[in-house]
Amino acid sequence: MVRENTEDFYIRTGARINGKEKVGTYVTTLKRTADQLDLQVHTELSAEYAYAFNLGLITAGGAERISRWAFELAGQEERQEVTIITKRNANPQMYSIWEDAFFKVAERYPEIQAEELNVDVAAMCLVRDPPSFPIILISNLFGDILSDLAAEICGSLGFGGNGNANPNGVSIFEPIHDSVPKYAGVNGANPIATIIVGSMMMENLGAALISRRIDRAICATGLWEN
Repeated sequence: MVRENTEDFYIRTGARINGKEKVGTYVTTLKRTADQLDLQVHTELSAEYAYAFNLGLITAGGAERISRWAFELAGQEERQEVTIITKRNANPQMYSIWEDAFFKVAERYPEIQAEELNVDVAAMCLVRDPPSFPIILISNLFGDILSDLAAEICGSLGFGGNGNANPNGVSIFEPIHDSVPKYAGVNGANPIATIIVGSMMMENLGAALISRRIDRAICATGLWEN
């Protein structure tokens, strides 16, 4: 599962208006140097009842970068298909850019099949037939949800590895469950997710042989299958 993790509805831009307690002007500025984006939103806020809004952002540059990563990964792992998860019917503005960027990049990889699937259908199919998805490309919010679902299908969040990959800088690898202080000192923690991300990190650093050795060791435990 390849998740874009810098855009979508996780840019933390929005406001909560508590009815007549706050009436005024909301102004926010978004700047993304990588995409030469300088966006300003100016809104007059006035309402009798409380309300809230949150802004989502998907850029063509960001969508193309993560799409290239997904197709390159598919090529490296000899996968024949990349499926983009979307919801264009409900959010046509953001997800039209998301899909258009994906299929633009897909044209450079004719040997790999490009598919699209709405997120609700994807959730159903992921439960019913997980191996039917060789590579999933997913946006930030949907990825946060379906990655936990995928880990639970494998057994639990304790089996989930997570890599924040930066092709132009330092990458970070950690278990999907983060830290679990309640298991400290009780001999009840399962370290398998940490070992899995060690394999992911070695592969990212170019040490593919070490990565494969770690994978074989995990398979020998019976937790994974070749």
